[in-house]
Amino acid sequence: MNATPEESTIPRWKQRLLALLVSFVLMVLGGEIFCRWQVHQANAHNLEAVLAGRTRPVEGTLQELTPASFGDVIRMGTDPKIVYELHPNMLGVNFKGHEVRTNHLGFRSAPQVPKEANTITIIGLGDSIQFGHGVGQDDCYLEQLRLLLQAAYPRHDWRVINTAVPGYNTVMEVATLEAKGLPLEPDLILLGVCGNDEGLPVYVNLAQDPYDLGHSFLWRKLRGHQPESEPGLVHKNTRRDEEVGSTFDLPGRYDQLQGWKPLVGALERLKEISAENQIPVFAMASITYSDHGHEANHSSQILAACEDLGFSVLDMQPYLDLALLAETGKPFREGVYKHSSLVVSRFNLHPSVSQHRLIAQKCFEHLEENGTLNRLMGP
Repeated sequence: MNATPEESTIPRWKQRLLALLVSFVLMVLGGEIFCRWQVHQANAHNLEAVLAGRTRPVEGTLQELTPASFGDVIRMGTDPKIVYELHPNMLGVNFKGHEVRTNHLGFRSAPQVPKEANTITIIGLGDSIQFGHGVGQDDCYLEQLRLLLQAAYPRHDWRVINTAVPGYNTVMEVATLEAKGLPLEPDLILLGVCGNDEGLPVYVNLAQDPYDLGHSFLWRKLRGHQPESEPGLVHKNTRRDEEVGSTFDLPGRYDQLQGWKPLVGALERLKEISAENQIPVFAMASITYSDHGHEANHSSQILAACEDLGFSVLDMQPYLDLALLAETGKPFREGVYKHSSLVVSRFNLHPSVSQHRLIAQKCFEHLEENGTLNRLMGP
């Protein structure tokens, strides 16, 4: 039998190769379409969508309330650099077993009243440590500091404002100061330093455009960049880029929120605010030591950057060392620390009430010894 023109023109192995290539292209195309469909489905569970579907937590007494989750007490931020913020005007909300009250600005502080001539205002910028994660409203170190100041210098009305929100980093903290703190006319800024301050906030908004032709969603999934999280609040660690360790593969709008350069930029902006408004800045780090990992050690680097910018700084680590040694007879180690009275519990390593009081006392002594309080009070 004579060969057909097609068989004589295209060898069989080429036909098979072509069929294989076509099958591969169709498979890749199908995979790409499927990945984009997954992104479309996941967008229904991004942070903005989830928070939009939640109502404010029910208010009342701690005995009456079902504990509120973190997602219940936050809403989307009103500033591009503030991803989320606390609901304003909360009263009697049970969060982590303690009441959380917020004022009209969404700060865990008393309602703001007009500033009088004898009022000295201190604004705290921080994250869950300064917020008082796991302790009562009046046990946070900022409130304890206010009580110390009021007792020592009663002729002044000391107003200490807690703007901290769990999961915030330095960029968000400075943005909060600019957006909501400066109108309160602060006389001193107290910056709480934490080792994860150059990382992303705890929760990020991961809505993506499934019609974006700028990259392959299939390729990103194969490289492990796609989020794999349950519906609800999307935690930053669902987007970890294993290839570069601590850097997260996120939409470009988050570039300004993570990394050392944005952190230093935020500190430099804080210095500008300080100079423009004649407001001194005091930076305090609670822990600067770590057995493993690098977060606590980052606190030392951030504190050093603050000192280079001319901020007054306080490292609480030596005082924690002494407190832990007095309690346990052992030097500071994470395994010892997490079973001590310095933390809320071994399951919640945030500062306990006793540590908040220790921080407040050392902040008070530091401000008194370096002359900051005298300068604030004037002649």
